Amino acid sequence: MALIKLRKIDMPGGSGEFRVRTTDGGHAWITARPLSARGENLIQWALIQIKNRYQPDVFGVPLNAVLGAAKVGVFLQADAPEVGAYSANMDDDRKTPVYIFNRALLHSSTAKEKREFVVTLLHELMHAMHKESADRDSEGTFEASFDLACYKALGFDVPASHWAWKRLGIDVEKLLKEQEPEEKK
Repeated sequence: MALIKLRKIDMPGGSGEFRVRTTDGGHAWITARPLSARGENLIQWALIQIKNRYQPDVFGVPLNAVLGAAKVGVFLQADAPEVGAYSANMDDDRKTPVYIFNRALLHSSTAKEKREFVVTLLHELMHAMHKESADRDSEGTFEASFDLACYKALGFDVPASHWAWKRLGIDVEKLLKEQEPEEKK
């Protein structure tokens, strides 16, 4: 059973054009279309994980607001390499968030990939609620800290290879080596 009913929109010709911010700070036009059944199922599964794991004290946002951001939004998929995951508003009154996910993300199959998708979904829901954060550089230190906070809000360990560590100037490998017991060195 679905946690929430995902909104659908009619798209002439089955797809629509969107201008999105790219990871390098530029913009690109992409084509997005409604979710596949597999994508819908993954999003529903991820929302249940968020419901079960979310710790509201990290962002100061109650769970019902997070789920509300999903309920009022429109979820789409794209094949464009410029988009991993993206959130924006469809209308000028900023009441309808749109969440665009690369189709490859929606085909997550391993436990690790699914966990990463849960973090990604929470990240985009939070961007919709904290609009000022979405206007920042998508690869900057603010975005890196924001991403790490999503892991914390879900109680997940952050992989040592996560891009945010490097962006924040943290050498995780060095820290891990320093924590090794003396006899292993």
